Amino acid sequence: MGQEDEKKEQVNIKRVFDFESDFDTLGVEMDKLQRRKLSKEETDSIFVINGKIINIVNNLRKGEMNEKQIVTTLQTLKSEFNKDRLYINEEAFDIFGNITDDSRKSRYIGSRSHRENEKSKYKILNINKDIDEFDFTEKLQSIRSYVEGAVPKVQSKFDMPLYKLVEIPNVLNETDLLVANINVENELKNYEDKGEGALNLLKINFKEEMPLLYYSNIIYYDNTNQTLPEGMDLSTQVLIDCEKFKFTLTNKNKFRTNNYFRESNNLILPKSKDIFVYEYDVELKKL
Repeated sequence: MGQEDEKKEQVNIKRVFDFESDFDTLGVEMDKLQRRKLSKEETDSIFVINGKIINIVNNLRKGEMNEKQIVTTLQTLKSEFNKDRLYINEEAFDIFGNITDDSRKSRYIGSRSHRENEKSKYKILNINKDIDEFDFTEKLQSIRSYVEGAVPKVQSKFDMPLYKLVEIPNVLNETDLLVANINVENELKNYEDKGEGALNLLKINFKEEMPLLYYSNIIYYDNTNQTLPEGMDLSTQVLIDCEKFKFTLTNKNKFRTNNYFRESNNLILPKSKDIFVYEYDVELKKL
């Protein structure tokens, strides 16, 4: 009797990401990786783009120059910087008005001590009394370039959903740099509520080995003295470049939450809100 070769198809079983059991290990591994692969200019740029700056950078990526937005943001940054200087009594300032860091002081992340300096958005953006909107725009273009250069250097370790709250009627913009969250509860809690009723929640089903950047400890602190604890102790956020992906809307649903939302004055208040969920599958575009 002849024997038939049995071909057994190998099935790669991917481990499902579980936030409670996997996040701490993931944070340490990705923080170590980003310390090796990313330059200081890249980690500084990832740090500073997380906020209102990202809206201007996304407009610049689309070739749109909103001068009013740029001038208003720069004025706000200058005002914040001047107010912060009034409250910092123990710090010394150099001749340019920048804070002179003291690396001898012990600082803590959780219960772990270190002697590193927290990054300053004012220092990275070169905010001073003489900077104008043209210099500011040039700096933002540099920030954009560093972030785009950093994105391909780090990949997702798991298949996992990412979450982003946006105002209605906004949904996913497939040309943007996007800061999303691994943890949906943190995304709800940290969202700065502007008083609108309902919100849209983007759920992006991200896949293993797709490019993304993690907001690990090295994004928030320098590591000049090599004492910074490893991990993601300060954030559960990640950054993706939507231009690299093809998104398919697969589901829409709604839920109601009585969660606590942060207001612009940093008060945390309970609010009942309708959350409209837009769920997307994602594929990496072919080059």
